[in-house]
Amino acid sequence: MRRLIIAILLVLTACSQEIPYEQGEPLEIYFCEREDCSSRLVGLLTDAEAVCALYHVTRPEVLAALESVQWVTDLEGDRGLMHNKFCVINESVVWTGSWNPSRGTKADNAVIIHSTVLADNYLDEWEELPGGYGRVLYPQLVYNNKLIENYFCPDDDCKEHVMEHLQSARQSIVFMLAYLTDEDIIDQLNREDISVEGVIDKSQKDAHRAVPVATEGNVHHKVFIIDGKKVITGSYNPTRNGNENNDENILVIHDRQVAEKYLEEFRFLQAAS
Repeated sequence: MRRLIIAILLVLTACSQEIPYEQGEPLEIYFCEREDCSSRLVGLLTDAEAVCALYHVTRPEVLAALESVQWVTDLEGDRGLMHNKFCVINESVVWTGSWNPSRGTKADNAVIIHSTVLADNYLDEWEELPGGYGRVLYPQLVYNNKLIENYFCPDDDCKEHVMEHLQSARQSIVFMLAYLTDEDIIDQLNREDISVEGVIDKSQKDAHRAVPVATEGNVHHKVFIIDGKKVITGSYNPTRNGNENNDENILVIHDRQVAEKYLEEFRFLQAAS
């Protein structure tokens, strides 16, 4: 029945050529390990109906909470890794971002959005795991009067969307990246017509040489901030596996207040470097 309802909504949306519109609670943004992401996720999962696709889980409190829900981890499909880090709670709340519930100490982020439209997207992706095929149901959503884009790799070509937004930058690009090997994205991060600065994980020596505007950090983020007004985040690393093989997801959040929160995280990491 749920799939039938989604199909009908898709037809209606296509016919009207309208982007879905929702009002809801403000987005919640967390920066792990500075903030307690474990407790927030456990709180969402407790006494809830949920599904989770989490690449790596070792935290005992999260493992205990997952016992009462459906979840998958460390799956390997025909194409590559299931590298997602998302949960859908009560068919109406999405948890996503770059954070694995493990005992690492690298800087990470998590986003909580109370959206039934996004929940439908992620539930559809859940049903395809591991290694299923199918484009995103609703690539765009207006949530609290702000545009949010949502894509799943490799079917929706995350690199193409990231490149589109990087090329659209007119003032600045700020990045926080765990891994970086994609040459096209490296070229965008070496632009001289705008301000570009960022932080790359200290393990990525080649990336540091390729992108001299980057400082060295202890990060697991997969984040770009464009012109101080939109944020790309999710599980996607700008690498060949991230582009072509792994199951991944990204959000593009068009919201200056959200962008400022991520810029504060960047400034914190920059000061710590």
